[in-house]
Amino acid sequence: MSQPTLQPDYSYLNNFLGRIDKKSNQVGEFQLAKIRSIIKKMRKDDPIGAQLAEANVELYLSNLDKSINLLEDLLYKTNNSFISAWELMLSAYMEHGDLNKVLETLNRLHAEKLLHKKEFRKVYGHAISVYLLEDIIKMQNSSTYGSFGDIVLNHVERLRELDISIQVYRTLVSILYRIFFSTYSGVIQPELCFSESTLTVRANSTINNPEDLFEINNKLNDQIMLWYSNSNDVDQKQIEKISAYFRHKECEPKSMVV
Repeated sequence: MSQPTLQPDYSYLNNFLGRIDKKSNQVGEFQLAKIRSIIKKMRKDDPIGAQLAEANVELYLSNLDKSINLLEDLLYKTNNSFISAWELMLSAYMEHGDLNKVLETLNRLHAEKLLHKKEFRKVYGHAISVYLLEDIIKMQNSSTYGSFGDIVLNHVERLRELDISIQVYRTLVSILYRIFFSTYSGVIQPELCFSESTLTVRANSTINNPEDLFEINNKLNDQIMLWYSNSNDVDQKQIEKISAYFRHKECEPKSMVV
């Protein structure tokens, strides 16, 4: 009598990728071998899903190039129609703080005429919110985004009132994302707090250990000082108006600027 075929342990894979903690606390040799074994079993019945899972794992391990190559191959195989591949690609570039690649990917979505499709809104809505991409909001019907679009446009206007360029703001956000995801898996949600003369960016996060928060805020301060020292006089005056820090706060599954 033939033995029954064992199904891939999807719950183990999902739990692994969904954990919230320091990455260094999570990945063991046994765990990684088991994850790769699960993905190998998936390939028989769901090759597309298996490849997406593999790209997810490579991103988790900070292997950006491997992850992107897998995603580009998925888009090729699906004639650029696979929503989850686009979504993970944007997330990958955001997590690595690569604004140019984020914008390049959004331009590709626009060229494919996908920005106008409702089902793709979840893919790019996060990037629009975090990077305050007012051009994308303005190129579409104002009712497409509702109050969410109004918040983004209001934040852009407040930056202008403070004489802080959108590029300086986006550089700061890229630093926040790069620092967080280089060490942690979880969620961050930038919260913008404006005064008459300054901007404070509270990076709400899933980090709940005080020592970890202290450590990551020290890293953030070091990176901001390095950015400041390498900037010209015009940008330095703008950076002086901004402060930023990580804190613990319950976050939505997909973080948005609030």
